[in-house]
Amino acid sequence: MKFKELIKKEIEYYINECNFTDEELEVFKRKCNGESRVEISMDLCMCEEQVSRITSKIKNKIIKATKW
Repeated sequence: MKFKELIKKEIEYYINECNFTDEELEVFKRKCNGESRVEISMDLCMCEEQVSRITSKIKNKIIKATKW
């Protein structure tokens, strides 16, 4: 999934339907803005592996939200 290719309507839908934690929401927004894992980890003071784990959780929540 390429977050930066999501349109505004999709982003808003996922924010409302996926019940992201504050941390997940922040990473999701940054990924949608095209930031890399390295940039996000540096800005949020976390390791790259943590950003990867959070991104995986986000993707799982999005998959669940898109299954009708």
